[in-house]
Amino acid sequence: MAYVLSLLPYLACPLSMGLMMGLMMRGNTGQTPGAAPMPDAASDARPDSRLAALQRELATVDAQIAAAGRSQVGHDRDTMETASAGSRS
Repeated sequence: MAYVLSLLPYLACPLSMGLMMGLMMRGNTGQTPGAAPMPDAASDARPDSRLAALQRELATVDAQIAAAGRSQVGHDRDTMETASAGSRS
């Protein structure tokens, strides 16, 4: 009995991993394999209107990236000016 108890710490990890794997697999049995996800409203639209919406979204994101880049460049310039002014003193 003492020998079995001394093996318990070594077997705890593999046994608990097996238990967790089994529980996770059992939790997925309610889902139908290969079931297609529900289509969203945007995918029901005409391809032309979907393309136009995506192009508008891309333009918005590009503008946000450009604005963030400009503010970052200004921040970097201010940081460099502050650092160079501090090193001159």
